[in-house]
Amino acid sequence: MIVVLIPVENVLADGEDLKTAFAHKWAKGLYDSLHTGFRTVALAKADQELARWWLGRNEFHGWSSVLSWSTSVLTYDSWLRDTVRDFLANAWEVAFFVTTDPQVAQDVHDLGVKSLMVGTPFRRPGWKAEDENFVPWEDLKDRLA
Repeated sequence: MIVVLIPVENVLADGEDLKTAFAHKWAKGLYDSLHTGFRTVALAKADQELARWWLGRNEFHGWSSVLSWSTSVLTYDSWLRDTVRDFLANAWEVAFFVTTDPQVAQDVHDLGVKSLMVGTPFRRPGWKAEDENFVPWEDLKDRLA
């Protein structure tokens, strides 16, 4: 069996709290394209009930499995790596691991699994930090010329 492992928080969900997080605008398209060719497994920080509720509410249907991290001795990142290792140890072929964390992507890559790195912007277009000074248009034009 060929699977794709997709963390819910920060990959499909825009944030870590599934009680309030919205799905990224592009997440449904990403999921649908992966789901058509592979078995999909959701990896969630939240408990399984909340993760399944969030996935259903946002129309992410047809998961082969939803796995949930329990606050064990492993950190969440370590749990993600160990979950990939467990799938490989049980003779599952992992086609892709989707993540937003470059270190986890590298660690999974080192296990021989292709990683899809989703680089979501941390600064929304049109917003500026409160401590960021306003740049007058004339100065900006001069800088770009």
